[in-house]
Amino acid sequence: MAAPHSKRNPEKPLASPVPAVERTIAILRLLENSSDPASCTVSGISRALGMNKSTCSNTLRTLESHGFIEYDTTSRTYWLGAGLIGLSIKARHRTFPSVGATHMRALVRKTGFTCVAFEQLPNGEFVIVDKVDSQKDIKITIDVGQHFPPAAPVFARIALAWSSPAEVESFIAQNNLQRFTRTTKTDPDGLRADLRQIRRDGYSISVGEYYLANTAIAAPVFSVQRDACRGVCMIGFTSEISEDRLTQYAQAVADTGHAITQAMSESLRVR
Repeated sequence: MAAPHSKRNPEKPLASPVPAVERTIAILRLLENSSDPASCTVSGISRALGMNKSTCSNTLRTLESHGFIEYDTTSRTYWLGAGLIGLSIKARHRTFPSVGATHMRALVRKTGFTCVAFEQLPNGEFVIVDKVDSQKDIKITIDVGQHFPPAAPVFARIALAWSSPAEVESFIAQNNLQRFTRTTKTDPDGLRADLRQIRRDGYSISVGEYYLANTAIAAPVFSVQRDACRGVCMIGFTSEISEDRLTQYAQAVADTGHAITQAMSESLRVR
């Protein structure tokens, strides 16, 4: 397991992948991440994914018929379609993003820095599910839907801090202590010590470990299962975050995570 994620009922393990669904998801991910629209032809997509051209064409046409992708007859290229917008809006109205928005806005007003909400996917990656941008003219902004690898320091440590020792050791054994910048911490013993500190403090601070010029502070948002597969994160330029205020900002992020946890619990009781 690459990294801990939301706890599942052990009597309901993850199902075996369905090839047709896997191909469809792969196409949508490719269109989402493509930096060269001209390559998003049937030939380009099938080649990039190692997919049979006929199978790829049929899958694309099916997605197009449902409005999930669109086709340009002039360039013969595909891109994501308007049919996905409704799904995205519906996803953002789930309990976590919708309940957390008010508290995230309050955090941005208090600190002046951008705040994002993140969740961990079953494959270990982290995805941004909501954001509130700083009101500063020059700021860090992250797109909703943006993915981060399982080893992204500030997110991974939040998830690992509330995981079992076996999950932590599995994460280390699989060489997930990836170096993103020259300041990324990659020492296993250092990670173990950091996780103990994060559990005590209720937050994680990462300075220049994913992007060299950025500081990120994250705190968990717990579900009813008490896992930490989601959280909130404040992100700012390191040059704007003085060391003497770092703990103050971190406590504000932790308080926000706690407030969202409480709000989620109350929301579930009301239903």
